[in-house]
This record gives sequence, structure tokens and C-alpha cells, in this order.
Amino acid sequence: MLKPDKRKRDGWLILGSVLLVALVGIADYVTGPDMEFGVVYLAPILLGAAVNMYYGGIISLGSALVGLLTDIILAHHGRDIVWYAWNFSSHLTIYLVVAFSFAGLLQSKQHESELARTDSLTGAMNARAFYERVETEIYHAGRYNYALGLVYFDVDNFKFINDTFGHKMGDRLLCTIVTVIKRHIRKADALARLGGDEFALLLQATDQEAAQVTLDRIQDALKAEMQQNHWPVTFSIGVLICEQAQQDVDELIKLVDEVMYSVKRESKNGIKYAHYAG
Repeated sequence: MLKPDKRKRDGWLILGSVLLVALVGIADYVTGPDMEFGVVYLAPILLGAAVNMYYGGIISLGSALVGLLTDIILAHHGRDIVWYAWNFSSHLTIYLVVAFSFAGLLQSKQHESELARTDSLTGAMNARAFYERVETEIYHAGRYNYALGLVYFDVDNFKFINDTFGHKMGDRLLCTIVTVIKRHIRKADALARLGGDEFALLLQATDQEAAQVTLDRIQDALKAEMQQNHWPVTFSIGVLICEQAQQDVDELIKLVDEVMYSVKRESKNGIKYAHYAG
């Protein structure tokens, strides 16, 4: 699912590329057959390819067709259908190569950027990406006046799994935790592995009642998955409901971490809620 900002950006890129094809076509026609505009069509093609390969291909085809139409209207003297076919196919081939190469380069860069923000083992966000996301969400929560929830998970007895069954089993356990939690959160929420056996969850626009429904569901699902795999672990979970904007992300993470550790000190295998009003 595309984020709203990306959908908006892509929409403008598509609109801009279509309009630019039309403008280049008009300029191609007005200047006559003595001016070669083939390379100028690359501008809208690059705009389309910036969205993805599909739109890059569509704009490439559109550009080649507009160029062909311009050639036909200008009626080059002495040109037969073979010339038009060759001109169209050669331009289209070049356009497609440029579009697909450019789109592939952008996708590769985006993939590298995502890897830099992702925990390599579990596929969840890493700490850096999560802190940035929380900072952004704090801004939006303050601007639009809604609460948000921060959740801190710690796996009880994880060391026992590593020591008894080996690190591969421990890694499998961590990946399973992420898979289970992701099944029960929204696209707008964010899950991160902060390190070791500790995870954090951002619940967007969530009060305690909504957070409790989500976390009870997650806790039940995790319990069932642990029992199914015969993993003798439980979860200490701290929840901080932030009712007012607070700019210090580190302070909020520290507070929800303390809530989680109070569960771990008292009994483990439980959820504790706290409120932060700024």
C-alpha cells in the first residue's frame, strides 16, 4: 500500500509527464521537420519512470506515438511506411531502455534505503527508523490532536531458548514474533526490533481502550504460537498512551521501557498501561 504522500507525488509525476509529452509534441510539430525532438521526449519519460517501470513504459509508448503522429502530419517528402516504422520502433526501443534503466536504478536505491532502515533478521524496522517514525507521529499527533500508543515488548526467558536450543532457534523465535504481531496491527502502525529480544510498537491515533483491544489480541496470538512451537517463553509488555505532543522521543521511549521493566520485575508475562500528558 502506498503512503498518502507518495500517492500524491506519483499522481503529480504522472500528470506532469502526460502534459509534457503533449507540450513536446506541439513543439515538435511547430518547429517542423528540420528540428529533431527525439531526445526531448526523454524528459517526460524520466518523470513517468520515476513512478515505476510500468508508467515509464506507458509514457515511452505515448512519446513514440506522438512523435510518429507528428511525422505523419508533417508528411516528410519521399518517406514510405518502412521509414515511419523504423523511426517509431527505434525511438520506442531507446525510450524503453532509458525508462526501464532509470526505474531500475531508482528501485535499487529505494531498496538499499529500506535495508538501511530494516532489521536484517526479522524484517521489522530498526531502532533508527523507529525513532524517526515516532518523531514524525508525535508532530502529527500534536497538530491533529489525537493520542498515540507506544508499546515495549521484552521476551521472558529468551536466554533459555538460546542456551538450550541454540541461536538458530532463537532467531526463528524472533522472526515468528514479528510475523505474529504484524498480522494484528494496521498498516499505519509501526513495529521495530530495538535490539536483542526487545521490540517496540507504535499505535497511531490510539487511546487506551483501542490499544487494549489490539494488545489483548496480540498477546493471545503470541501465546498460542509459543505453545504450538513448544517455546517456554512469555512476554512483558509496557504501554504508554501519549495524550499530548512531546518532542523528546528518547524520553518517551525511556518511559515506556520503564513501564515494561516494572512488569518484568513484578511478575513477567503481563501488560501494564501508563499515561503521558506532557
